[in-house]
Amino acid sequence: MLVGRLSGPKNTVLLNILRQVAPQVIRQVPRARFVVVGGPVAEEHRQLAKQFSYLQFEGHQKNLEPYYCKAAVVVGAGRVALEAMNLKRPVVAIGERKYVGPLLPEKIEEAKATNFGDCWDEENFDWARMAKDLIDLLKSPGTRQKVIQTGYDLVQNEYNMDRVFPKMESLYGRVLLEKNLSSLHELPVLMYHRVSPQAPASSKHNLQISHEEMERHLLFLKGKGFETIGFEDLLVRKIPQKPIILTFDDGYEDNYRYLFPLLRKHKIKIV
Repeated sequence: MLVGRLSGPKNTVLLNILRQVAPQVIRQVPRARFVVVGGPVAEEHRQLAKQFSYLQFEGHQKNLEPYYCKAAVVVGAGRVALEAMNLKRPVVAIGERKYVGPLLPEKIEEAKATNFGDCWDEENFDWARMAKDLIDLLKSPGTRQKVIQTGYDLVQNEYNMDRVFPKMESLYGRVLLEKNLSSLHELPVLMYHRVSPQAPASSKHNLQISHEEMERHLLFLKGKGFETIGFEDLLVRKIPQKPIILTFDDGYEDNYRYLFPLLRKHKIKIV
């Protein structure tokens, strides 16, 4: 089971897996099947499914748990890896930037440091290694069980919200909430991802905003009297009358190409 968006960098990684890794796996494990859960399913995906009978595209699904539970191996990164591990499914970690591999004990630190392959300085993929790892996992119940136990223990020890949240809440309470935010009624935070030169194509996840629309947002906020701040402003209590935080997730290059000129033009601060 492969889980992720079928657009942008994740789609590029997925297509490489299906074109370079899957055929090698099928030659060694003929009964294997590759089930892809995510969207949007485009013509290039439908053509692959017609070409190879072992490929199946399920599209976007609101409830992934039934799919996780059926999977012999789950391939993914970030939240996908955590959800699968919590359901005691063996995970092979690969994201937008890096192939980490099966989550055996020796791979745990690398997986945590890269968000299971999503965050890394430069692309680092080993398709031949991935094919061998998948074949080994599918042929070895013992190895799968070891990966399951390693992943489940990791989630319980380091990602379990019942343990993590009280610690984080206490930290934020001491550093920020009790002191620096005590004078604020609320602090709005807006999250963006990508800024593109043209209006984005239809996307289920709405990860893009056009350069023109972004400028309208900035002008609207300034017109309403909002002043943008960063988290460092909270630490030093440099808080204006009407603060707002604008965050840009994932650090795409277009943030520099199309967003940065707007920030300089309108003297806007972002995180």
